[in-house]
Amino acid sequence: MAKIYLEELQAAMSSDIFSRLETDKQEATAVKEKISSFVSTSKETLTGKIYDGYRTQFDTFCTTMDQRIALADNLSSSIKSALQLLIDYMEGDLYLDTARLNEYYNSRTICEKSIERLKQMLNNTAYDANEVRKQISLAEETLAEIKRIIVKLEGLDAVYGQAESILNSAFSGISPFGSSVTAIKPSGIYSYRLT
Repeated sequence: MAKIYLEELQAAMSSDIFSRLETDKQEATAVKEKISSFVSTSKETLTGKIYDGYRTQFDTFCTTMDQRIALADNLSSSIKSALQLLIDYMEGDLYLDTARLNEYYNSRTICEKSIERLKQMLNNTAYDANEVRKQISLAEETLAEIKRIIVKLEGLDAVYGQAESILNSAFSGISPFGSSVTAIKPSGIYSYRLT
């Protein structure tokens, strides 16, 4: 069951998460460029097997920074895409809640029966025909709105599932990135202790 609020989706869309991801991407790019520059320029001045080993580690680090940059890009675009999918689906409705579907089914039935009764009243001269027609018109407008909401609620779980799928796909990149970071081991020459 899905329950979404337009206000919350719009707030998420204007969240600072996107600027933070962009900042992270820019910082990662800057670090990667500095490391790449060092690796490139050090080849002439720092020669030997040990320096080649360090440069290989730096290259691995740069590859991991590429993953970080791509992950930030993917997370940002995926979150925006999922939010926009839901916002577009809402088409201005303030909230949608599939738990209320049965309530709308009942309202539809009540409204349809009311329209039937009103139409029967048209044949009875005891009622003002113009007033009854107005009531029928209002009831038909209400029924059309109820049916519109029912269609939206019946389709909400599928759209919500699409949005979740977009996000899950993006979030699945976090674990491989974490593994890449964990795989980078510092030189055995140094030991680190928390003090």
